[in-house]
Amino acid sequence: MQKTVTALKIDGVVTTPLLHPGQDLVDDYICYKLTCKKDSGDVPPETVGGQDQFGARSFSRFKAVELCAPA
Repeated sequence: MQKTVTALKIDGVVTTPLLHPGQDLVDDYICYKLTCKKDSGDVPPETVGGQDQFGARSFSRFKAVELCAPA
């Protein structure tokens, strides 16, 4: 399969995607549901930045719900 993205619209702004090559997705994963103790003291980060072929953006309001590991 091959993809070609020529333009992308995010929040009304048209942008050209950036090239970020990565590995082929060939591994299988098994995912497990998670629950966190409310009194554990662990606090997720407020905001985390990320970048892919579509551009850079910030992610927030994290909640642990699933853990996936290679099978």
